Amino acid sequence: MAVSVAPSEGGAAAGSVFFAVTFTNTGSASCKLRGAPGVSVVGDGNGTQLGNAAARSGGAYDAAQTVALAPGQTVSAPLQQVNIGSDGGPLAGSCTVVAGDGYRVYPPHSFTAFFVPSAGISACSNAVDWMTVGPVAA
Repeated sequence: MAVSVAPSEGGAAAGSVFFAVTFTNTGSASCKLRGAPGVSVVGDGNGTQLGNAAARSGGAYDAAQTVALAPGQTVSAPLQQVNIGSDGGPLAGSCTVVAGDGYRVYPPHSFTAFFVPSAGISACSNAVDWMTVGPVAA
């Protein structure tokens, strides 16, 4: 499995930026994914989680679609972040902004995380909900 996080088309709205968390089956057998991944921003050069992980959206697990991935196929989950900038943006006053190193991403229902570097990423380092991730979809 390979994982990437990249801006999605139409990647901004008032106060938010949008990304696609993409999973690629790099194995030789098909696999299945269902539900939302776990996503957090990490930093300090050692993988320390910075603030809250992304809240999961998109309805209950029972409503999520099971997506089968043949070798080489990809599937994505939508990631929305509040555009915190350097001062907290719309969360100013409640968000302590720090620089991060990248994302820690857990595929749905997996205990194995992937590190996805992201130069210039910022995060709310305190207990503020500023990211939301939806379920994977074909």
